[in-house]
Amino acid sequence: MDQNLSVDRLGVRKPDCKVLEYLDPICKDHEARLNAGLEGKARTFHGWAQINVSELRRNSIEIQSSPDEENNNPYHADIVRGIEKRFAQWLAFILRELAQQNELVLRPSPRQDV
Repeated sequence: MDQNLSVDRLGVRKPDCKVLEYLDPICKDHEARLNAGLEGKARTFHGWAQINVSELRRNSIEIQSSPDEENNNPYHADIVRGIEKRFAQWLAFILRELAQQNELVLRPSPRQDV
């Protein structure tokens, strides 16, 4: 089982609209695959929790660029979660705190018509 947390790099200093437009159909496809066969329990992907990489590094959280060739996603990256349950719980807490300090980047991307 993969112990890393899958994330997307949305931009350099702030989310880049072109990156969001590129990622949106990939996320729709991923959502459909996750929900296949989950009648009545399907979940919706609403957007991305925005966290600055420097904030992750300040908290000693390792992030690695890992382009996903299978899904044609050059913006994919992994947060190294490790196998220790206590570290995973700490990581979840830190990520929640950092995400609450930033805006949620909703999909579809801001440049698309709803």
